[in-house]
Amino acid sequence: MTNVLSTRQHNFGDSSCFSVSFVSATRKCFKYTRSQTPPQKQVSSASGRNVGCSAVFVQTQIAFDGATKPKFQSDLIAHLASQMIQELSQPQDAFVGFVGSQPKQDQDICCKYTLTCRRSGDLQCTGLSWNATGAMLCAAFGRSDLTGWCNKSGILCCWSLFRPEFNPECPTCSVEHSSCFTTIACHPSQPSLMAAGSFDGEVLIYDLADSCDVLKACSNISDYSHREPVSSLQWNRNRGAFTASIDAYQLVSLSSDGKILWWSLATIKHATAEISGHLPYPVRGVTLACNPELTLLTNMAASSPIVGGTSMALAESCVMIGSEGGKILRCHPRKKNIKKLFAGSDSNIHWDKSAIDFFDNLPPCITSKLIKHVELWANSVSRQVVSAKDIFVSKPPLRYVFPAPTGVTEYEGHVGPITMISMSPFHRRVFLSVGVDGYAKLWSTMQRRALMTMRDTSCIHLADGLYASGWSKARPLVFAVAGDGGVVRIHDLGNRRPMLPAVELKAPMPASANDTDRRILALQFNHKQRNFLATGNAAGHVHVWRLSWGLSNQSSHEHEKLQSCIEHMEEKGA
Repeated sequence: MTNVLSTRQHNFGDSSCFSVSFVSATRKCFKYTRSQTPPQKQVSSASGRNVGCSAVFVQTQIAFDGATKPKFQSDLIAHLASQMIQELSQPQDAFVGFVGSQPKQDQDICCKYTLTCRRSGDLQCTGLSWNATGAMLCAAFGRSDLTGWCNKSGILCCWSLFRPEFNPECPTCSVEHSSCFTTIACHPSQPSLMAAGSFDGEVLIYDLADSCDVLKACSNISDYSHREPVSSLQWNRNRGAFTASIDAYQLVSLSSDGKILWWSLATIKHATAEISGHLPYPVRGVTLACNPELTLLTNMAASSPIVGGTSMALAESCVMIGSEGGKILRCHPRKKNIKKLFAGSDSNIHWDKSAIDFFDNLPPCITSKLIKHVELWANSVSRQVVSAKDIFVSKPPLRYVFPAPTGVTEYEGHVGPITMISMSPFHRRVFLSVGVDGYAKLWSTMQRRALMTMRDTSCIHLADGLYASGWSKARPLVFAVAGDGGVVRIHDLGNRRPMLPAVELKAPMPASANDTDRRILALQFNHKQRNFLATGNAAGHVHVWRLSWGLSNQSSHEHEKLQSCIEHMEEKGA
């Protein structure tokens, strides 16, 4: 077989193939087609010879004559469009109150991170704050049980949770101070800026973006600042300044010495080679007195009892203060126009804008006395232009520069010190307070009695207190409280029984931890990452919780539900 195949001859030749043609169904339409563009020659040069080709673009789709379009189609579309717009503009209540089937709240909640710092040692987490972007968590470490002098160093730690190199056991940055930190507050619009308060009474401003000197400014310890531990710090929007200006937000500090001071970043004296930056003076201040009316009308401010402030919350037109004795105070710092006083003065002294702004915050009975005092000092030192700094250089009495606030309202409060006051970010009249008595109370600024009182009945000890509270930044009806026992209780006012917690979160702790280490001292909801909640305890651990979808997303008409709920409670308590 092999020989036969090998001797077979292979004859190859040309052959003509048969062609097959098809009749096009659209052949009749081609007569209407025409060339859209004339043929264009495209010549490209090549080595050896020139090659040319021509391309012709031909439209093969059937041309549509717009004139033959039926008129009734455009009229129909216009009619249907008007009906659709009318239907869309009407409110739809088909899904009002609808809640889909969801798993239990606690099934989707987990402790995502446990943040620690080796340098903190035996310090406690005394304050928490998320920065402006919500990507960095800042924690203040100190001791909340100190009495007398502080001989321990405090530390600030910041964790960038969304960086690739994030390590829960290694902060992104940390700053140490000579005394313990008591509170912290990040700037609302500048992510790298934050303020902290110390046990010695200092107010410190830090800028993490400054690689040379992180400490931007620090206040002095004097009669015109704080001499006791700073218990609370809040950033307040300055309505008289532009949003992009450095004075757009003012820092408000509260101390156990009874002073509430307003600080402006515009007054900061930046650091030089000889001295460090510092806050020279507050631009405003009041002193909490037990009898503010008597303090204003007489010169008995020195002997009048001072109310030590433990917590503070700012509203649009008032300041809520929690005191050591359990009182809750509301004061209304208001401005007035006092330019007429300077216009009618016969003195040759010129008052600059900073001095006039400082006088704007003083009551009329104090303003004239302070003006006379400063004028006498200015004449003695031959000073013709007086600024706000010169007012403090003249050493006026404290009752002149930090008078008692006017229009003070006192609420029933708690039995024992109030540890935290939180204003609702969704309702201007609602605030929450917790104290060492273990009660959490919901208040309205219109009533002196609490709208609702809550206490965990499962507490083992009657002395279990609450030390932290906060409102959700995403859900108007949700708030959380925490304290002894290491349990975070999240309440939902939309539930049938809002006094009972909707969810209880127990922070992971070693079995050897005692009751004091389990105590939660700080709590903060994230205003950007709405499903993040941070807590800090007395053991120096910071826990970041990931909340469920139901606790971090608003339901329909939740603002209206909060409004109706508060109005119902107010009518019931009236």
